Amino acid sequence: MVVKLCKKCLYPSNHPLGIIFDEDGICSGCLQHKEKKVINWQDRKKDLENLIDRTKFSNNNHYDCVVPVTGGKDSLFTAHYVKNELGLKPLFVTYNSHYNSLTGLYNIQKLQTDLGCDLISFNLNQSKAKEIARYSLKNYGNFHWLSLAGHSVFPVQIAVKFKIPLIIWGMHQGIEQVGMFSYMDGIQMNRQYRRDHDLFGLEPEDLLSKKSVSDKLKKELIKFNYPNRDYLEKIGLRGIYLNNYLNWDNRKMQEKIIKTYKYGTLNSNRALFPFEDSNNIFYSEVHDLFKFIKYGYGKVTDHLCQEIRFNRISRKEASELNDFYLRISPEKIETFCSWIKITKADFYQILEKFKNPNLFKNTTEKNINLLFGNSKQKIPSKLKKIISKLNIVSNIIYNEDESPISFKKTINID
Repeated sequence: MVVKLCKKCLYPSNHPLGIIFDEDGICSGCLQHKEKKVINWQDRKKDLENLIDRTKFSNNNHYDCVVPVTGGKDSLFTAHYVKNELGLKPLFVTYNSHYNSLTGLYNIQKLQTDLGCDLISFNLNQSKAKEIARYSLKNYGNFHWLSLAGHSVFPVQIAVKFKIPLIIWGMHQGIEQVGMFSYMDGIQMNRQYRRDHDLFGLEPEDLLSKKSVSDKLKKELIKFNYPNRDYLEKIGLRGIYLNNYLNWDNRKMQEKIIKTYKYGTLNSNRALFPFEDSNNIFYSEVHDLFKFIKYGYGKVTDHLCQEIRFNRISRKEASELNDFYLRISPEKIETFCSWIKITKADFYQILEKFKNPNLFKNTTEKNINLLFGNSKQKIPSKLKKIISKLNIVSNIIYNEDESPISFKKTINID
């Protein structure tokens, strides 16, 4: 299969969320982005406020809504907006991936302190979490699957348990990346989207019938099952995305919050923006490596496509940056192998198993080292000038060591 690139941005035709191209070779994500310029966002904000008013009228709960938070991505802005701009009483909910960064834990604690909101975290037994991560890595090439499963279902379970009829998420990535829906559709979070896209077609319920999954592990996986529809309908649960109601600019919104609250950022090796996955020590390194091997693009591509669409960088300049960053050597592979308890030989065998044969011939450790010959410490001066013009906000608080952190560690935020 020949992989084509959008003629405006850099997304490939094999994007896992599904993407289409018009007759001029422009992708559906770029075409959908144009809708931002014609929507009356003041009217959309009023639609949001009316929806919230209707929900509050029927809600006798202490909390107005659930807000999923991670310590990174768009959740810091979402939490601020819900509390301070919408004036709601949110219950923050987070899932412990067990491979947190110090920066992410700092941000979570600072968020709770600064906004004065309650927070509930879900902590699966770490050894079981690693076992499930090993299984999903070896069988599906995605160690991050369990974290996605937890982050996408725990807020729903808590909303049902506490009878809170509203969950407010930040950005719907299917809209922002590939134009999956119109903003006017007001698409909501549901089990089908979680299964098909967040979890790449694999629900925890699907693993319960697998003979290769132990009975002990199945007992843990049950904790990630989506609540029954009857329970959702009983409380009238809605899961809305803010980017359907606000003129969403993910980078600018996150940078505003970093400046306002002094949240920390993480100097990721293969990513352009230091704030997006600042909560996760492995995401922009190991997970991004598998993403690149499967589809031929990475997190830096996501960042640059966004910048192209907002006219902050030319496609030519973005393409030069993208080509360089995708060849930067991934870090933390040894740390990851030690954490998940596999050998480096196992790691490269798994990488070989899930490579895209149309893009890569061989992914042995030797060939991977040849493929990733670039270094972030040796960015050419021409590319440094391009990056400098973007004026990317950064606030590095910790020199992250090689070890992932669990929630057990307390971070001083004074």
